[in-house]
Amino acid sequence: MKYLKPLASTAVIGVTMLVAVASASATGLYSGATGLGAGTTITASLSGTATLTTTEGTVLDTCSGGEVKGKTSNAGGATETVKGNIEALTWTNCTEPTTTLSKGGLEIHYTSGLNGTVTAISSNFGAASEVTVNTTIFGSCVFTIATGGTIGTLTGSTTTNAMFDINAVATRKSGLCPSSAKWVGTYKVTSPNPLHVTADSSGGGGGEEGLALRTTPNSAFNFFVGFDQTKSLTLEGSSAESVTVTSGALEASGGGSPPAGLDFQSWGCFNDITYSTGLGTTCTLTLKNTSSTPKGTYYLHIRGDQGGKTRDKYISIIVS
Repeated sequence: MKYLKPLASTAVIGVTMLVAVASASATGLYSGATGLGAGTTITASLSGTATLTTTEGTVLDTCSGGEVKGKTSNAGGATETVKGNIEALTWTNCTEPTTTLSKGGLEIHYTSGLNGTVTAISSNFGAASEVTVNTTIFGSCVFTIATGGTIGTLTGSTTTNAMFDINAVATRKSGLCPSSAKWVGTYKVTSPNPLHVTADSSGGGGGEEGLALRTTPNSAFNFFVGFDQTKSLTLEGSSAESVTVTSGALEASGGGSPPAGLDFQSWGCFNDITYSTGLGTTCTLTLKNTSSTPKGTYYLHIRGDQGGKTRDKYISIIVS
């Protein structure tokens, strides 16, 4: 991460993907510029195959289809995660008969960029996720993932489908299978689309990307690969509510620092400047890109205070 001011079908045995936001600090879940609150339905489908494998490498089960649907039960906030119940969990085209016994719940912890870590929780009804696999080698076995156990990572996006990469240890609850196994697979979030996680405490809503700011003439920096270019956007308030911008950072799509070829030249726009439609405050954002920057989508991450809450806005930087 390069700071401009110092300062996203869940093939998890026993769990699947209900997308929720989690962090002990400010967190948020968004689809594009729309904050997602309690009652949001999330649907994901298996992309490719998912496998259940013993620690010695023996494959117990492989599925090539499936879907999971869940609903968030809260909106999150400055000191809580967003949690939810899994409402439907299906497995299709599996090499062994595979059935969901109880669906459980999940939560996502904001990490960096647009991404989060997914962990297992019990549902509001007190049930953990459990799945039975009738294996050829060991017979019928029930697997679960312990509450608090890591399921995988959610890679978010402001422009396309989020992806949920599962790499979880499943614990045997009954049967003669090994006491634990590794469940690995990737699911594509089909709704909402796009979907991303932010360190935003607005709890769903509140302007573009949570922070009430807008850019003109458009909402992205667009560059051609292989050329040295400098482009500018105008930053201004998008509501009567005052927004005090406290920091800005250039980020790669998966978090961390972008290529060295990107160089922001507008530090003053993030130096505790207050914006609102009433104040009429504007600032010119100028970004220099060199011919060495590879193709990709990067982000300008702006953070500020709005109504006593920390909120975020992401501006796309597209090199194509």
